[in-house]
Amino acid sequence: MKFFTIGIITVLLLIASCTKKEAEIPYNPGNEYPVAAFDYSGNDGPAPVTIHFHNHSETIHEDSVRYLWQFGENGAESVEKDPVHTFYNTTSNDMNVLVKLTVFDLISDLSQTKSQNIVIAHSK
Repeated sequence: MKFFTIGIITVLLLIASCTKKEAEIPYNPGNEYPVAAFDYSGNDGPAPVTIHFHNHSETIHEDSVRYLWQFGENGAESVEKDPVHTFYNTTSNDMNVLVKLTVFDLISDLSQTKSQNIVIAHSK
């Protein structure tokens, strides 16, 4: 019986030492995703002006990303990747409009927002 007990203990020790632990992925603050980035074209005249937004965002999970654009005037929004938006300015001065792009990675549950002021020339 003594050899049987020693044999069982040996087998249990071997099993415990062979158990694979999940490797912990270290946090690396230099690799934050998603990264929100954009530029625009078409702002070349007085209002109304139609501007094309070009999304240059970086994501890990391209098939599970969502975009939210906010155009700063009256709550106008878009969820397109590269939207087109027409801005109006009925004032007698140039108008600053804050455009925001928020990129959501639905798998990691991370997001990032980029904001940029755009000057909309007044109608002459």
